Amino acid sequence: MNKKTKAHITKKYHYDSVENLKKHFMAYMLAYNFQRPLKALKYKSPYDKIIEIYGQKSQLFHFNPIHKIVGLNKYCNIAISMFVGMLLFFVEMLLFFFIPLLLLWFCDLSGI
Repeated sequence: MNKKTKAHITKKYHYDSVENLKKHFMAYMLAYNFQRPLKALKYKSPYDKIIEIYGQKSQLFHFNPIHKIVGLNKYCNIAISMFVGMLLFFVEMLLFFFIPLLLLWFCDLSGI
């Protein structure tokens, strides 16, 4: 595993920052653990093998491994939180800026 990681990550590519290296390493590890079939596991991915063992001997596990998928859902959560943040910003702008302006304009027209 270390030899493959070194060959596929550090030897092939040049990274401008450590953050870029970490992102690429995480993407590689997710692909390796969730998609790549391995010869030692009879051409199944490590995740598929864990699910297979969970189906046969669930008493060995404290948690359901299907509920422990990491990484891929993180970006969806970030997008949702950004959307909610923008929505709250626009509601706040509506409540604290535009409604008082409309009230001032309405009061000005009615002569109050």
